[in-house]
Amino acid sequence: MELEFELLERPHVTRLASFRFAHHRVRGPYQPWQRAQALDAVADALERAEIDRAGPAFGIYYDLPYSDKEADAWHADLGHPVAPDARVPTRPGLRVRDVPSVEVAALRYRGDLSSFPSALRLLLEWTEERGTEPGPLMERFHVSDALTGAEERDVFLALGPGIDRE
Repeated sequence: MELEFELLERPHVTRLASFRFAHHRVRGPYQPWQRAQALDAVADALERAEIDRAGPAFGIYYDLPYSDKEADAWHADLGHPVAPDARVPTRPGLRVRDVPSVEVAALRYRGDLSSFPSALRLLLEWTEERGTEPGPLMERFHVSDALTGAEERDVFLALGPGIDRE
C-alpha cells in the first residue's frame, strides 16, 4: 500500500498514560478549522490564567470512528494536558477532567491536513485485522500548522472501555 504521508511509528498497541485535561467541548462533524479554533481558545484561557500546558494539544472524538448518531450530534473534547494539581479557573466553555489510562492502538505520522483520513484508515484496518473493536478516536498534535497544512500527530483508537464522555 502506498501511503500519502510519512509513517513515523507503525501501528502498535500501547497504553496511554492518564492525564489532567483542560478542554473545550465542540459539537458536530469533524472540522479542521473548528478544531484549531477550540485548541487556540483553550491555550488562550490557560495563558490568561497563568497555567502551563503539560504537553501537546489533544483531542477526544467520542463519536468517531463509528457512530449511529447524526454528525450534528457528535461530541469532541479539544484542549491541552495540564499538571495533575493545576487549578483551572471556571470560565465559560472551559472544562477540566482527568482522563484515565487506556490501552490504545496507535500510530504517528507526518503529512498535510488532507492525509489524516488515510492515516486513520490505516489504523482502523490494522485494528480490524486483529479483531478489535476500537473505541473513541483520539489525537495528539505535535505539529499542526493551519497556515502551511503541516501535520505531525499521534492517532489513537481506544481498545475496550476507559474513556467516557463526562
